Amino acid sequence: MNGDGTTTLWDSKRRLPVGQLSPSFAGNLAFSPDGRLIASGGGGAAVRLWDVGSQQPLGPPLSGGGGLVTSFAFSPDGELLAWGNWDTTIQVGDVRTRQPLGEPLAGGAGRAASLVFSPDGKVLVAGTEQGHVQFWDVRARRPLGDPFSAHTLSVTGVAVSPREHLLASGSSDETLLLWDVRRRTLLGQFLGDAGRVTSIAFGRDGKLLASASEDGLVRLWDVPRRQLIGALSGHSGPVYSVAFGPDGKTLASAGSDTLLWDAGVESWRARACAVLQPLAGARSTVSLSASEYNHLCG
Repeated sequence: MNGDGTTTLWDSKRRLPVGQLSPSFAGNLAFSPDGRLIASGGGGAAVRLWDVGSQQPLGPPLSGGGGLVTSFAFSPDGELLAWGNWDTTIQVGDVRTRQPLGEPLAGGAGRAASLVFSPDGKVLVAGTEQGHVQFWDVRARRPLGDPFSAHTLSVTGVAVSPREHLLASGSSDETLLLWDVRRRTLLGQFLGDAGRVTSIAFGRDGKLLASASEDGLVRLWDVPRRQLIGALSGHSGPVYSVAFGPDGKTLASAGSDTLLWDAGVESWRARACAVLQPLAGARSTVSLSASEYNHLCG
């Protein structure tokens, strides 16, 4: 989003701007799963859908808001849009009709700083500004059990793995956690310095997780091992959003500037081995046995 309130659309392959959305006072944006629609919101109770091709709004704003919009999430099939309101309610709307589905979800654990649907679209997960992770039954419109108080500060990012029923949550308290969506249980914490997390995203195979942070770094995480792989530097300030491209290898990160990265596993392995090879047999802070090196780089 630009300083004049407009939003620039980019072609990630050609790395060129392809259009611009008129001022919408959008503090939050979200693409639909098929990439054809954008949801925007932030000014008052206005939630608007945009056609990416024509870069024009689709009808009047959606109703059902409760003040400033704090977060967005499309369902995996693109038929539903959920958004968090300043008054701590969550509204779920029908994308086709642009109408709210009943009354807002109320009685939650606080204002939703982040939202995500489960892979089957039946469960909505909210990360709140109070540090809670709460699961909602979308059809029954009620919380699934009590909220989890796993984080101590705002849960700024929640993401669901595309391959497994896994949920990751990131927080301003500098922690990343992994959850089982079906059992609604905490599996553990990612090991490594996460910084003050602002956004997270799973790679296409679900084995890689990217996180953005206020320290200007983009970190990549090994999901099965829950360990830090490495950090990408290059931003001029805090990073507020990360997203993987459809190929699962291109990673976009945005703050006051926008960068594209090669986040493919093979690319990372090649870079790691290039660094480790000169260190073989030398004294260093890197400890890697011959068998470990051959397993990684052989």
